[in-house]
Amino acid sequence: MKSGGVDGVTLRGGGRADESIRAMKPDLAFAVDACIDAAGREWEVVWQKKLLDAAKFGRAFLDLVDPRPFVTMGQTLKVLNAIRYYEIGIPMTYQQYTLLSPDQLLTRLTSRSLHLLALRIANYLSLKPDPILKHWACAKIAQTRPGGGLGTAGGSGESDEAVARGIIEKFEAMGAGAGSAGVSYAEIAKKAWESGRTGLATMLLDHETRAAEQVPLLLGMREDGRALEKAVDSGDTDLVYQVLLNLHKRLPLGDFFKLIEDGGPKVAPASKLLQLYARDQNREMLRDFFYSDDRRVDSGLLLLEEASTQEDISARFNSTKAAQKFFSEDRERGFEARMVEESARLLALQQTLEKDVDGKAPFVGLSVSDTIMLCIQCGLSKRAERMRGEWKVSDRQYWWLKLRALTEMKAWDELDAFSKSKKSPIGYEPFVRHLVSKGYGKQAGVYVARCDPAKRGELYLSCGEYRAAGREFKEKGDAAGLS
Repeated sequence: MKSGGVDGVTLRGGGRADESIRAMKPDLAFAVDACIDAAGREWEVVWQKKLLDAAKFGRAFLDLVDPRPFVTMGQTLKVLNAIRYYEIGIPMTYQQYTLLSPDQLLTRLTSRSLHLLALRIANYLSLKPDPILKHWACAKIAQTRPGGGLGTAGGSGESDEAVARGIIEKFEAMGAGAGSAGVSYAEIAKKAWESGRTGLATMLLDHETRAAEQVPLLLGMREDGRALEKAVDSGDTDLVYQVLLNLHKRLPLGDFFKLIEDGGPKVAPASKLLQLYARDQNREMLRDFFYSDDRRVDSGLLLLEEASTQEDISARFNSTKAAQKFFSEDRERGFEARMVEESARLLALQQTLEKDVDGKAPFVGLSVSDTIMLCIQCGLSKRAERMRGEWKVSDRQYWWLKLRALTEMKAWDELDAFSKSKKSPIGYEPFVRHLVSKGYGKQAGVYVARCDPAKRGELYLSCGEYRAAGREFKEKGDAAGLS
């Protein structure tokens, strides 16, 4: 049947073949498809070629024809013939191939370590070689050992450098190198690490461009410094935090801080992120970090910040004293040390004052000026005078404070007595203007007579004392003022 059919059409007289083709033209398309399908089901390469030649000959007489079935069958037969070869020994039929899919066939070839054939088929069918290369690289690592000895499964020994170079060159040659979306060097490096070849794993990881895959493996390999550097280089804040929290959980606190300090400028961003996290979530860790890094000023500032939020006065005092100690240990922070020491002394005094008034007035947290004013208002004038001397408050400042305090108390007799106690270092015009600003014009008028004569008329007007202002303007002959 084969000899009388295909040979008669394709090899014998061209005229009779042409007539035969034209006679069967209504069924020619079906005949072409039948030849293509028959070629797929044929095992002999010779008959595959004859059937495809017959289909090709028949296609020439068709007006409209889809070339894809013919091309696809040709590719499929090349693949099937390759795997049916006796050295490979996979007797797969065309139907099995179509049901299995080319990807699954490549997986079977790969599992049998037929990497070269799998790569050639993948390249021929325009399929990604990434899974094959990954399996090949893992197999190469498993079958070799460094130092020239024999590896598992009788493989030859190769140095880590030679294996890494071979894998990288192969990946790049196949278009699956750095930056490829399919192959991850981190996965290959993990296999190397699991095989006890840490040096090889590190070399491969250097070519991994995705930090999210690179960093976790470095952490697993206990390459903590490199993991932190890679996380910082990636610019991914979340990844840096992931590394920091992992290291903080796993390492002793001293080793954790030393790792960050030894990293130098390379991990400086990680150090700043750690401080931000600790300031918000774990101040005890931040305090230990500053102490281990011998950062006395930062330790002092942290204690002052905590003191400002503490409600317990004793705890606030202790925090302030501790901050003062840190500042005093730095020769360049003498001024800050003195200021913090005075702050602690003021806090102790305010605590005593609150006890003296049975907690009826809130002294703690006030400035020196406000503390003096509150002492005056609470009737602790002697304490106010003592503070004036201890804290070197000038006469002018003290008079202003007492003027404001007595005005708020509406203690007019006491204010009058104070104004006459001695010559005012601030003059009496401030008395008038301050009282007027508080709405006490009548009381302010008492002090106008002690002011500069040239300003008395204007000051009386501000107090609402129009008759007195008129007299002053008349005596000076100020017509503009009288108008």
